[in-house]
Amino acid sequence: MKSLYLILILIFSFPLKANLIVSDTENTQILLNELSDSLESFLEAPEDEEIIIKIEDAKGNDHKFTIKNFVFSIKARIPTSNNAAGFLREIRLFQIKELSCKDNNYSGLGVNNTSPYIAFSNFKLPQIDYFTLFSKCEIKGLNINLDLIIDLSGTDTSVMAIEQRILLSLIERALSDIEIRLESKYQRNNLFGEFYINLGEEIKLKSTITQSFDHLALYEFLETVRLSILEITGLSEKEVIDNLYLVADYLMNDEYFIQETTNRYQEYNYSSPQILYNLTYEVSWSDKVFKDLSVISGGLIDGALLLIKTFTGSSKMNKSDFSDYLIYEIGLDGEYQALYMDALYNFYSDTFSEAKKFANDPKGLGIKIKAKDGLDLNSLQRAAENPTVIFTILNNIELQIYSNPGIR
Repeated sequence: MKSLYLILILIFSFPLKANLIVSDTENTQILLNELSDSLESFLEAPEDEEIIIKIEDAKGNDHKFTIKNFVFSIKARIPTSNNAAGFLREIRLFQIKELSCKDNNYSGLGVNNTSPYIAFSNFKLPQIDYFTLFSKCEIKGLNINLDLIIDLSGTDTSVMAIEQRILLSLIERALSDIEIRLESKYQRNNLFGEFYINLGEEIKLKSTITQSFDHLALYEFLETVRLSILEITGLSEKEVIDNLYLVADYLMNDEYFIQETTNRYQEYNYSSPQILYNLTYEVSWSDKVFKDLSVISGGLIDGALLLIKTFTGSSKMNKSDFSDYLIYEIGLDGEYQALYMDALYNFYSDTFSEAKKFANDPKGLGIKIKAKDGLDLNSLQRAAENPTVIFTILNNIELQIYSNPGIR
């Protein structure tokens, strides 16, 4: 919980004096020095220990910024086997070759403007246009110092079993040269979002979503919560920021505030339901990763692949045989087969061929949900209360599981 408070405090109370977050190298370095001091103060670091953030180059305008060679280091006492107190040394925790963000050159304020953060630091909401601002942010060449993490945890790698060493080697490869991409855009009351991460060319993950987004209703909900905090605490906006840690702790234990906020969220969710149109999750891995995981699993993965090969080695069932299998082997109620049979058989038919591909060349998996007319996410809650709703959902969506997605 303390880490959550730290994030809140840094967002709401960190002083931003200029109009741009990133303007040039000199001013960005000054800002990062102030951030280092704030972190040290909050963490109550000893006088001889410090947080060091350095950059090589930075530039930006209202609508974009780029920072190159961002290095985050700590000067601390790291215990060793020969010295429990540890020697004072500067160690790099992580390094980023390039960090950048941009928007779509919206005529108003941009992604690099300090205006929304200044609003937060005064316990106010930013300009409503920020809720629909297109943005794309990328991190390239992120390298995390795994050795330091191991030293801080006190782990003795010399006594590790072979499976643990293989896993450690996999993690070390995955934590080098990481690439991350986040993108969001708003169009015709819909929000499109994408998340992508490449872990050292060893593991790749990608997720995309398209859903309805009523930014006006969300803004109204957040403003109601903001005013409620002021009313319950009896504090001014400045006093809330100055005592943010205490205020957050108080509100998290105030049953009235929690209940009122929950009720308001339910009202917001009912009046502006989230309608899902598209959702994808994809993961892929290198041959080396698959071999490592096969060894670590102790044969479990190889056994699962053999089972899939056995299942897909026989001919695909026709719809009549599939129906009999669900009713007599699985135990589904035949009375309701008109509700689910078409959807389940289409899913089985598509998945059968993809499972066969995967068993012969397991390089990744993907799942895609497409709802042409939209899927009210509140219906998932109703499905828990009435299972037959699940069949209605299945008949109104396209569900696809596929093998070896080309993630980029």
